[in-house]
Amino acid sequence: MNNTQDFWRLCLGRLHGMFGKDVYDAFIAPLDVDIGDDGALLISAPNEATRRWLSANLGGHINEWLDEFSGASGVRYRVKAAAPGAQTSPPPGIVGAGEGEGDERQRVKYDKTTGLRPDFTFDNFVPGHANEIALTVARKIASGDVDNCNPFVLHGSTGLGKTHLVQAIGNRYRRLFPRRRVRYINSRDFINEVVNACRHKSHDTFRDAYDRLDLLIVDDIQYIGGDKTRTQEEFFFVCNRCSDSGRMIVITSDAAPTRINGLPPRLTSRFAGGLPIAIRPPEMELRVNILHKKAAAAGVKLDDKVAHFIAERVKSSVRELEGAFKRVLAAAGFLGKEPSLAICHQALADLLGPAQTVSIADIQTKVAEYFHLRRADLTGKRRLSSIVRPRQIAMYLARQATNMSLPEIGAQFGGRNHATVIHACRTVEERMEADAQMREDVQTLEMLVKS
Repeated sequence: MNNTQDFWRLCLGRLHGMFGKDVYDAFIAPLDVDIGDDGALLISAPNEATRRWLSANLGGHINEWLDEFSGASGVRYRVKAAAPGAQTSPPPGIVGAGEGEGDERQRVKYDKTTGLRPDFTFDNFVPGHANEIALTVARKIASGDVDNCNPFVLHGSTGLGKTHLVQAIGNRYRRLFPRRRVRYINSRDFINEVVNACRHKSHDTFRDAYDRLDLLIVDDIQYIGGDKTRTQEEFFFVCNRCSDSGRMIVITSDAAPTRINGLPPRLTSRFAGGLPIAIRPPEMELRVNILHKKAAAAGVKLDDKVAHFIAERVKSSVRELEGAFKRVLAAAGFLGKEPSLAICHQALADLLGPAQTVSIADIQTKVAEYFHLRRADLTGKRRLSSIVRPRQIAMYLARQATNMSLPEIGAQFGGRNHATVIHACRTVEERMEADAQMREDVQTLEMLVKS
């Protein structure tokens, strides 16, 4: 593909799918493109805030798509001159979106000596049941207490915050012990160092550099598995030297030590003999808390119902959760509105998918989570007003979203009869007409149940 406009049409089609019709029509479709003197694709934004957001959130995608277009050497974003009388101020919320994490490789500064990111700290790590043990151990290690923790192996799927947590260890440790030496390194970079040491016959220099460390943090250790015998030998040497002298090693992996493919038994044994701790996918409450913290950092007001809706859609990964929130934040910024359920539906359309068949148990679980109750409260006998209203809403939703009969619905709410279900449905319908809060609660839960 050689024509600039043809390539840009390809980009627009993909961006339309990412951001939805309203955002696309209002803010993406009008963008101008051209080829600069340096051969780069020039994308002109109406203001500086929008330019920053485009660079942070679209840059990676469009750079990838350039492989399909031989007419440009890269992408640059600029602010075009405003037409007379045109609005030059950015839509509300877009500054926060533009200062998110989408372009972090360009904006984040790593400490050249330690490899640490100063923004990865315990203070901005959101705690929850899924990471409670890992966080407790991490704080202990950061304070210098390494008894029975060496090596500390933090394992779990991608996107759960492992890198953040181990870097927080390094940052806290360095602050408490400024004279001690700390280094963070990804295992791929460690492999490259081993290769260079072999090429330049500088093994002693390589080993001496690691011998001087008091805390070594190695991320993604699974990459030294497989046919990398020399790398494994060097890492085993480093592990032994550090552990035997009481110096701390912190390691992350995408699997438990015994499940890392290609590791020799002596390394597996060394890791398993330390303190392997799993970090789990975030539970609902933790996901909601993460979203509120991200919103506060971006200076955006986030309604709890919106946070609950996003958290319900993205369950497996903190990284994916943050990515979904950035999409909602960007769409809201482009529209000049606060994040809302309607905007969530537009920005996250690909995550919602077709409506699924739901069970009464599903409805009870979502209603209970929404009102911070236990599912047993909805099926129990207690008549507290804080329970009765959610119970009635759950019955109403069960009648709307399932094909079950009134007696069948009542049976799943603690053996209540069909008359109770009818009364609950009528009560909800009447209150929805007179009570805006009731109407909003029911409409929100309808979306949660159906999507």
